[in-house]
Amino acid sequence: MKKYFQPSFVILIIFTVLVLGVVGNMSVDQKRCWATLKENNCVHDECRSMCLKKNPKGHGRCIKSSKGRIICLCGYDCP
Repeated sequence: MKKYFQPSFVILIIFTVLVLGVVGNMSVDQKRCWATLKENNCVHDECRSMCLKKNPKGHGRCIKSSKGRIICLCGYDCP
């Protein structure tokens, strides 16, 4: 029974350390900034590409605005 317990326990410890390392690496205090890159006719791949050019860690998304247009928003960590 010990042989089954030890590898499972070691795997659990390694997994826990990895998860805590990833979660600990995230910045809780970091605010998110948004920039409108295109006012209408957003294409997802184009929006994502423009956002990555603006900020290498940015995430471009096409969303529907309050005026009914599909706009490109770029989300990134504020400087």
